[in-house]
Amino acid sequence: MFAWADELAERQARTVSRARALSVRLGNEIVPDDRLTTTGRRVVLALRRRLYAGDLPDVAPVTAATVSESAATVPETAATVPETAGTAPGSASGAPKAPEAPDDRETASEVPEAPGAPEAPDAATEAPDAATEAVAVLDPYLARELRELGDDAGELRASFGAFERAVAAERERVSLALLELARTDPALRGFVEDAAPRAVADLERRAAAGVPWQDKRQRKGVGYLWRALGRAAAKTTPRGWAGQLAALPGCAGADDGPLLPQPRPVGGDVAARRTENVHLLWSRLRELDLSAVGPQTLLAPAPLYHATGVRATGVPGTGDLHFCVVDPWPEGGGRLRRLTLRRTPVLEAVLELLGSTPRTVGALEAGLGPPSSRPVLRAFLSQLHCLGVLQICAVPEVRRLSWTPPPATGERLPLGSSGAGTGASARSVRGSFLDSYRMLGPSAAPGARGKATRPLVGGQGVAAVAEGLALARRVAALCAADGGQEGSGWEEPAEAASLGAEPVSVVRLLDAHHHEYDHEYDHEYDAAAAKAVPRARYEGWRPVRTPGSGYARLVAYIGARLDAECVDLDATLLDGLGAPRVSPLLEAWPVDCLLRPTAPAPAGCGASAVLESASPAGVLDARFAEALGELHEPFGGYPNPAAHRDFLAAFERRTGVRFVELLVPPLAEVAANAVRRPITTSWCTGDPNTPLYYGRSRESVPGDADRYSRPTPLPPVRHLPLDSVTLRVTDTAEGRALVAEADGVRLLPVHHATRTPAPPYDRLLRLLTAAGHPATARMVRLDGLAGAFPEAARVPRLTVGGLLVVSPAQWRVPRAALWRPTDPEPVKVAALAGLRRSTGLPRFGYARTRPGAKPLPVDLAALPALQALERLCQAEPGMDLVFEEALPAPTAAERQGVAAQLLLRLPHDRTAEELAERAAAAWRGAATSLPGVPPASGGGTEPGRTPHPR
Repeated sequence: MFAWADELAERQARTVSRARALSVRLGNEIVPDDRLTTTGRRVVLALRRRLYAGDLPDVAPVTAATVSESAATVPETAATVPETAGTAPGSASGAPKAPEAPDDRETASEVPEAPGAPEAPDAATEAPDAATEAVAVLDPYLARELRELGDDAGELRASFGAFERAVAAERERVSLALLELARTDPALRGFVEDAAPRAVADLERRAAAGVPWQDKRQRKGVGYLWRALGRAAAKTTPRGWAGQLAALPGCAGADDGPLLPQPRPVGGDVAARRTENVHLLWSRLRELDLSAVGPQTLLAPAPLYHATGVRATGVPGTGDLHFCVVDPWPEGGGRLRRLTLRRTPVLEAVLELLGSTPRTVGALEAGLGPPSSRPVLRAFLSQLHCLGVLQICAVPEVRRLSWTPPPATGERLPLGSSGAGTGASARSVRGSFLDSYRMLGPSAAPGARGKATRPLVGGQGVAAVAEGLALARRVAALCAADGGQEGSGWEEPAEAASLGAEPVSVVRLLDAHHHEYDHEYDHEYDAAAAKAVPRARYEGWRPVRTPGSGYARLVAYIGARLDAECVDLDATLLDGLGAPRVSPLLEAWPVDCLLRPTAPAPAGCGASAVLESASPAGVLDARFAEALGELHEPFGGYPNPAAHRDFLAAFERRTGVRFVELLVPPLAEVAANAVRRPITTSWCTGDPNTPLYYGRSRESVPGDADRYSRPTPLPPVRHLPLDSVTLRVTDTAEGRALVAEADGVRLLPVHHATRTPAPPYDRLLRLLTAAGHPATARMVRLDGLAGAFPEAARVPRLTVGGLLVVSPAQWRVPRAALWRPTDPEPVKVAALAGLRRSTGLPRFGYARTRPGAKPLPVDLAALPALQALERLCQAEPGMDLVFEEALPAPTAAERQGVAAQLLLRLPHDRTAEELAERAAAAWRGAATSLPGVPPASGGGTEPGRTPHPR
């Protein structure tokens, strides 16, 4: 259909060009002719103006060789072409404006007017046929060309009429096809039912009632299905059945294998986990009546609290306790409140008992007083729970689906969905998160690698990624240097500016700066409305800040090649630009690379994959580690979490520091389960409700009303209260360094979760991770090259060493070049086809409102793309849309393939001890390393010698 729109646009452009050429001939050859009567001259001039403007009139075949003396002037603005023809690409309205026609009235006035000429036009002669007949008397050949032009214009109008009918038919076909796909395809059906349970049913009901697909409600429903299909087909972030995870072992030794086996591995059995939303669980726990629960219920204090007054008075039990708690009442709306309580002995005793680990209600009552006082103690604990000072701990429930053959077309996926059924079983899955997994078998091709067991990631492909990553890190360091960041990537948070050599509790530091935050701690604080501070990471491409810098020279180098298909940055070029070497602290730390394999390589470059990001190891796969370990236990398990845990422990033994995991509570329902993670450190801080984050999820039991009174297993990790964590600043050779400690032990805070917390926990995260190892808070991401060239209409694909694509090609499309929302759909189709033709946009890609914004997968040769782009323009104001090519792009030869994203941990061929030895050597040699407790003797190989906070 879009190719047809292009063909019509080309035909109309050729016809308009012929019309303008004929208008010139009419002005040069016919209008000055003395034999032309005044009436004839008027109709010829009117026809000339219409032809010059691209307005193609109908001209009937000539039936007489004489000129009608009663011909009158043809109206100058006759609407003889359908709106689709007038506004299609290449028409007068869509093409660049032609030079204005000469004033025909002056030309006519130079010729003597025939006597007796009529003063007013006759309605019977308002047709272009009169002008053609007048021309036929003077120049029959020119008249024949005018008649042929009229015939072509008639055929063009007929083609546009057929095109309009085809667009309407395509709207109905696409709508029915999407509806059928949502009904029969198991993955898309499960995905849509999870997100919008009534979407398909409402479409079916209205279609059965005869509501046309052009109806606003039907168009809106089809648009949603199209977005769901784009999300499922083009975006690889795991979500429901639309993004399935598979564990793929790496090759043990060097070989010549590619990054992924070719042909791709065959998908086998599927498995899934539907886990309770931890935010909803957290909310339900706040609403429980503590006086009615059993003695096995676990309790923990609120994460943010600190004491004041004891140092001033020197008397225990005096002063105040300041808490930051979530409003427990329904009308609170999830607000954070700053609560101050008097420091009574019994309150201090409760917090002392809960300081290092959650405890059961029965253990608290036994530790606080004799059995006779338990009713009073239970009432006191219930009051603290109502205030939000105490919280109930529980493990999220899960429903498990073990390996099973994938469902056939039309079958419903296992584990149900939010819209399936009613009653307790349906209520148990509402608001839950489903993650799906796939078993990969060997490739079906004869002689394919991995035919004996499972397919492997090829050694040659891994080596290429490692080499390309080294170059990408140098480019990132060059970009960061332009922003004034240090080579290690550390940047001091604003809250740490007042720190000196004296240690200050991190909670007290947050409390001292609460007046600087937007309403934080000001009695009430709405977490949903506050502006969060993003995690420190690579900022991305941007206009040059420091003229003459290495980054400025890099941007100038790329800017001189904006017309190229691909620009490659190799080691020689980076040396010439003065790109700094990667800091040993960053280079020695294991990373997780997110890659999109591009086999076969895209045209114009030999890159084997697109590098989406390089993150600290153990973050991106954290919430899937539990399920991957369970599902792959018969095949050797999922080794990444255990390997990372062994690496951190070995690093601790060699350096005398302590890694402390920061647990941040989920303050919103969306993406709440991103806080789940495996145990990688022996200590944690932040939220003491450790079962919410760690440990094996409990199997869901339908109708279990007493689940919160059953024993909750505690994960094997010690909790360090936030108030015992102190921060101070010390001077090093590279400048100020932020140091976290607890009881004199150097702490390196880590955060193995992808969720960006809401305030005030975003400030807490920035403060603590700034005191950690620089590599644990550093991300390399080089996409969005258009951000460095705000005025460029197109930027090329960017590669490093010809090995990895770090930024796909991008185009800026002015929104003014799009259609009007009120235009008929055929006009929009023609406009989009013309836009692709004029700008060279590829068919498949991702549209954004600005560089770095959320991408929207689009197929520019599909009718629903019109509505998708209109919706994108309405989402955020602006002048342009940014379009990025899809790499890899779908092709007709790979219709059965899937979009793949590979998480590759580098280095992949070193043991935990080898990695720790290398990272510890870099730590000891860096300026940020500070004297601490000496490491264990004998090379630090003895466990248990690492110092512990009290």
